[in-house]
Amino acid sequence: MKKAKRLMGFVLAFLVVVGLGACGQKADTTASSSSTTASTTAAVKATVIIQEDGKESDKQEVALAKDTSLFDAMSENFDIKDDNGFITSIDGKEQDKAANKYWTFTINDEQVNVGAKDVTVADGDKIIFNLAGF
Repeated sequence: MKKAKRLMGFVLAFLVVVGLGACGQKADTTASSSSTTASTTAAVKATVIIQEDGKESDKQEVALAKDTSLFDAMSENFDIKDDNGFITSIDGKEQDKAANKYWTFTINDEQVNVGAKDVTVADGDKIIFNLAGF
C-alpha cells in the first residue's frame, strides 16, 4: 500500500511537472510569435486632407501597414477611381477636363508629380489632395 501511494505521488508529481513545462513552452512560443507579428505589421500614421479649390471637405487620420503605397492607402480609406495610378475621382468628386480641374496632391507641403501608386506613405506624412483648375 505504501508503495502504491508512493508510486501515485511520483506519477502525480511527474504529470504536474510535465504539465507546467508544457504550459511554459506554449507561453514562450506565443510571446515570440506575437512580437514577430508586431514588427511585421508596424503601422504608420498619416493625415489625408481632401480639398476642392483649396477648401477642406474631409480630413482623416489613417493607420497603414509599413510600405503601403499612397494609392492603396487611398483605396482603403476613400472611394476612388484612377487612370494608370493617377487618381481621377475621390468620394464622387471627379476631375473635369472641360473646366480644366484636376486632382493634384502634396506630401508635407511639397508638390508630387508622379502617380499615387509610385509613392510610399511614411509615418507622420500630411497628404493633401486638391481638386483645382489650372
